Amino acid sequence: MNAFLRIHCQAYGNPRPRVAWSRDGYDVSRDPRFSVYPNGTLIIQRTLEQDMGSYLCMANNGVSNPTQRIVMLQLRESLWASIEQVEERKREGETLYLTCSGFGYPTPSITWEKNGLPLTSDQRIKIQGGSLRVINLALGDTGTYTCIVMNDEEKVEDTVSIQVTPFDLLPSTCVDSASKVKCSLIVAARLCGHTRYSRPCCESCQREKTRIMQRSSPILG
Repeated sequence: MNAFLRIHCQAYGNPRPRVAWSRDGYDVSRDPRFSVYPNGTLIIQRTLEQDMGSYLCMANNGVSNPTQRIVMLQLRESLWASIEQVEERKREGETLYLTCSGFGYPTPSITWEKNGLPLTSDQRIKIQGGSLRVINLALGDTGTYTCIVMNDEEKVEDTVSIQVTPFDLLPSTCVDSASKVKCSLIVAARLCGHTRYSRPCCESCQREKTRIMQRSSPILG
């Protein structure tokens, strides 16, 4: 969490009472992250999840009976969601990789939507938390992809628009600028969905996409 937290416990009396803070019977000031000031304020540096719970504030001036109050500490950290930057224009047959980071407390869940409808894993779509992969892209995969980060208290999201263009719009001058060995490795590692790798191995990647599309096309008998 790493947050700075201040809890104040005001006590009055004559003589002026001394304020002490404890948790589960132990003086919290023994922890270097905890500091108790003369005015009764408890400061917690770099709050952690295990700091949640009940704290006892006790005021005692040595004359009157000690007075005490119990304070319940619950921690919360605002959520945020962010989809890593990606090439938003794809061609049929390519693979789409999206990665979403979501943080906050209580720990959130991450789900995906396309055009406002939930996405689930199937033969072409693979979802693992913040990772989304769509293989053998079709024109129907064009749309707005939304990463939803949510817990019981909050919901945030980030979106990216993906456009899938027809396969036959590939440039006619599509040749490999990298070595055959390198392009073979890129194809074998299924990296043609990344522009960084497909550009220097355009011809090899195009040939692989054609093979995939032909293999996935229905055969009429």
